[in-house]
Amino acid sequence: LQLQTFSDHNIAIAIDSPLGLVVPVINRCQHLSVAEISKQITNLQILAQSNKLQREHLQNGTISVSNIGSIGGVSASPVILSPQVCIGAVSRARLLPRYTPQGTPQPANIVSISWSADHRVLDGATIARFSNRVRHYLEHPLELLI
Repeated sequence: LQLQTFSDHNIAIAIDSPLGLVVPVINRCQHLSVAEISKQITNLQILAQSNKLQREHLQNGTISVSNIGSIGGVSASPVILSPQVCIGAVSRARLLPRYTPQGTPQPANIVSISWSADHRVLDGATIARFSNRVRHYLEHPLELLI
């Protein structure tokens, strides 16, 4: 096993294109605002739908995110795209009953994320902590703007 390390957070986004699944990369996400990342995702989707992605759009990803919810998916067993070591598949939001601390049922929008990680590099506890951080930001999105 030869481990390749990156100094940047290059997030690969799985996109369903006319030619099948493509996974272009948003480079150096740690230096981008949420609005800048959103704009790049939109641009990559346009390129993917028109089959205009170039080789450089598909290289150097460090982690992948797949939005299976966009096609109605609620669970997955995502496969890691080498040389990356982690992928998360985000489900569609579902309105499900949840209980308050007092035991009263109330509706809540629930999103599931299925994670796969290469345990030669990342242990389960690290992925669980990362998943909890992602959940926190999904529940408190304004904190992403700070």
